[in-house]
Amino acid sequence: MTMRLWLGNVVTVLVVILVNPVWAQSAAEDFKMGCAACHTIGGGKIIGPDLAGIHQRRPAEWLVRFVVSSQSLVQEGDPEAKKIFAEFNGLVMPDAPFPEARVEAVLSYIASRGEKAATSSAGESVMKPDADNEQITFTDRQIETGQGLFEGSIRLSSGGAACNSCHGLGSDRIIGGGSLAKTLSGTFDTLGAAGIKAILERAPFPVMQAAYAERPLTEEEVNALTGFLQHVGVDGQDQKVTDYGFVMVSGGIAGSTAVFALCGLFWRGRKKTSVNQAIYDRQVKSQ
Repeated sequence: MTMRLWLGNVVTVLVVILVNPVWAQSAAEDFKMGCAACHTIGGGKIIGPDLAGIHQRRPAEWLVRFVVSSQSLVQEGDPEAKKIFAEFNGLVMPDAPFPEARVEAVLSYIASRGEKAATSSAGESVMKPDADNEQITFTDRQIETGQGLFEGSIRLSSGGAACNSCHGLGSDRIIGGGSLAKTLSGTFDTLGAAGIKAILERAPFPVMQAAYAERPLTEEEVNALTGFLQHVGVDGQDQKVTDYGFVMVSGGIAGSTAVFALCGLFWRGRKKTSVNQAIYDRQVKSQ
């Protein structure tokens, strides 16, 4: 797809948007559902790059392929895709949750919003991004509540699944946890508090979207979970993980040894010969 064709598509989309506001709303909703948790348009970097002017930095055909499946390009060895993947700490961007035609519509929507952001300097942002890994102040109560929500000892108000149904934490604070999704021990280092909050507010991952579409988190729950994950990331003690496998094996060996020792103590002094031997001895004496 040439740049001329790309610009032609942008113009076509803008014309259709003006004629059909419903389609414009669809592209905007697709952006909010699939992109806005990680990206802004003119609002700066959150989890992924700011998308303002992206169509000027990358070819249109490449953008479509990257949005449809970024990891396909990475695995093919595409240098730009590998560079972006490395720049953002190896965080995998989910494949687009809608077909290619809607991807093109979303890219056209981003282009139009980017032009407005360039002229107004207002941008479109889920939130104003904080500096990388900047901490947000949370109360001890919020952190405690966040731990309860994560491990399931406090239920989400909407009835949604607890975080550790799918995620482990790699911390002594939470023993156990699911293995269906990524361990969240380094989440704060990778995303920062603003990134964590953005994902909890608008999950970009299909499984999370399906799990919480009808059971969204409240603002208080988002803040509590963000506070807890930030606390785990900042507190070095919480990052020290005990090898419970070694502890359990060692405890089992010690316990077994103690049981055998007690058995030997209780059985000491009992008959050291069999009953058959005693009967045989009596028979010999009687003869």
